[in-house]
Amino acid sequence: PNPARAEDRITAIALADNTGWEHLISGKTLGEPDMLKELVQQVRERDPDVLEGHNLFRFDLEYIEARAARHKVKLALGRGGAPLQGHPSRMQIAERAITYRKYEVFGRHIIDTWILAQHYDVTARELEGYGLKEIAKHFGLATDDRTYIPPDRVSWYFDHEPDTLFRYALDDVREALALSEILSQSYFVQAQIFPF
Repeated sequence: PNPARAEDRITAIALADNTGWEHLISGKTLGEPDMLKELVQQVRERDPDVLEGHNLFRFDLEYIEARAARHKVKLALGRGGAPLQGHPSRMQIAERAITYRKYEVFGRHIIDTWILAQHYDVTARELEGYGLKEIAKHFGLATDDRTYIPPDRVSWYFDHEPDTLFRYALDDVREALALSEILSQSYFVQAQIFPF
């Protein structure tokens, strides 16, 4: 997908939190601008301290930002209606230099489990890749009934089997949440010791 192409719209947004709450924003029932507005509304209503997901910085937030700009939707995801802001960044993790667009928003931390997985693997050196599905399988988080869709077939599923696509999106967010429970804990403990 390419967010610059008009036809490459967002088809589903899956959200969840650690209370068991889940919400799917469907591209079958809402147009893309209304999906983005619903995303903002849900974040503001739930008011989380942390926004997290897998590959947020290098895919999801870049895509959402580009599509919101196309529709002139303000991504007021921060407290008090503060907008999402991004800037080019770079980090070194062991021998890898990673360039990415770092996002920040007032009053919330943004955590990317893709980056946490790479930090984990500096010492473990046991991950074969850093994709969500690979890591979920590695940690035993993938359930037997997990829905998989080839990435190049997402549009086809949206057009022909949207319920399968929506199950896939919810399974992704569930795995990201479970992965965060494993990889984020030490950072939350450190944040209590060194408030940053």
